[in-house]
Amino acid sequence: MTDTELQWRFIRARLIGHGMLLSEKLQEGILTQQLIDSRKLINSLQLHVNMDESVAVGELVIEFKIYGRFQEIGAGRHPKNNTDFLDSFIGARKTRRKRPWYNKTVYGTLNYLIYDLVNGFTDETKEMLKAQILRYDKFISSHG
Repeated sequence: MTDTELQWRFIRARLIGHGMLLSEKLQEGILTQQLIDSRKLINSLQLHVNMDESVAVGELVIEFKIYGRFQEIGAGRHPKNNTDFLDSFIGARKTRRKRPWYNKTVYGTLNYLIYDLVNGFTDETKEMLKAQILRYDKFISSHG
């Protein structure tokens, strides 16, 4: 097993672990925010890792496959009333309440992932990965 293959497995494992952590945090955030059809939104959350094995580069993709965020855009808005015309005529602007909870969740954990990818591929990690691969190969050969 070459160092590139071990590095590829290390990056893939870290991306999958980080993706699972983000999925849990996003699910918690969806439930706390009490969004419209929270169950559908949670059930449509999917993650996958795209890897280029030749250069040990990976991409973590987390998306809302089925449901989409578009249903939440109008949530919490009040119907227009007469003061809206006066406010717009005078120049006063009503600011919309921001919901940056998912940005904080995603970008807040990004530093941990970067640190782990940069500093986590040590000699001990290589030995642990080799041992896992050997155990897996033994398991497959005994049950295959």
